[in-house]
Amino acid sequence: LGAAPWLFGRRLWQSRFWAPAALAVCTAGLLVAPVVTTQLRVSKERPSAYPMEWISKLSARPANYLRAPWRAWLPLPRPADDPERYSWPLSPGTIKMGLAIVGLCWGTWSRRRRRVALFLGVMAVMAFLLSMGPHLRIGQWSLYHLLSDYYPGFSHVRNMFRFAFFFQWSVALLAAFAIQAMLLVITRRISSRSMRWVAASVVLAAGVLVVFEVWPAPARLYHLPEPGPEVKWVRWVQDHVQAQEAIVFLPISETRTATALLPTGEKMFHQMWHRRPMANGYSAFQPKEVVQLRIALRTFPSSEAVAGLRAAGIKYCAFKQPSQSAAERDAMRSLGFVPVFQDPDVGVEFWRVPEK
Repeated sequence: LGAAPWLFGRRLWQSRFWAPAALAVCTAGLLVAPVVTTQLRVSKERPSAYPMEWISKLSARPANYLRAPWRAWLPLPRPADDPERYSWPLSPGTIKMGLAIVGLCWGTWSRRRRRVALFLGVMAVMAFLLSMGPHLRIGQWSLYHLLSDYYPGFSHVRNMFRFAFFFQWSVALLAAFAIQAMLLVITRRISSRSMRWVAASVVLAAGVLVVFEVWPAPARLYHLPEPGPEVKWVRWVQDHVQAQEAIVFLPISETRTATALLPTGEKMFHQMWHRRPMANGYSAFQPKEVVQLRIALRTFPSSEAVAGLRAAGIKYCAFKQPSQSAAERDAMRSLGFVPVFQDPDVGVEFWRVPEK
């Protein structure tokens, strides 16, 4: 929205522009209204549970744009004063960023491409600033806090560094502008056909270099577990756990990496068959109740953990054997937990949460 005036240009002052624009806005509003109204209602009922320290950790710093997510052909030196600051590699590539500057200058100079070039340039700058979240401060003024106070839903944005996508997208298109500019110069300034082919080949080779400058690493696929009907504990949950009774698989992962969340993904996969409420899961929006449950379960097994489970309405706990020691099992029995089912095929054991 902030960069849009450059894209529309003089049309903003023409009456014939506003009729179709208003129709487009109304159409989009009707399409997204059910989602937006629900989000606004939920955000008022359940304020964001993320403290400012988390938002700061999930925000970028300028040095993040010096490092690419994968191996780059022309890496920039990385500052070593504080390694934790540079955990988000956001550079689209050194060559791309250099070409993007050339493309922005050429696009601004070219009348036909000026509006698009300025639109991309302004969007890149705005995305760069927004990705820094609360790190961007001028005295007491903060763009992040201003938008959080007055832009509905902005306070629920968790991963501020992901605004870098719009920066990277703009850089890639502006780099393409630079490639196009070089090709136009070749066709207009070089009269010799053979020299023109040589120069064009060099430019095209540079374009290929830009494409492969930061090439993603190969994806490692994960094989799904057995479907729910073929798993004993899933069938037991279907037959013995009431539809309104919730379950939880312990321990709940505190690490948010993909590898650490693989067991959670498996449990969510099996939930498609047993259809019972489950405290395990993953979402960018975590109500305070979920955070409170996680905190209570850090001391499991304890009376505080039992109180947290009861408050969340959880009736059964499940464990992947042999995650419990003999002392922990004895402590659970002393607190009133009762073992109710064991699936030796996959090593899963269910215990009933003690009632009041």
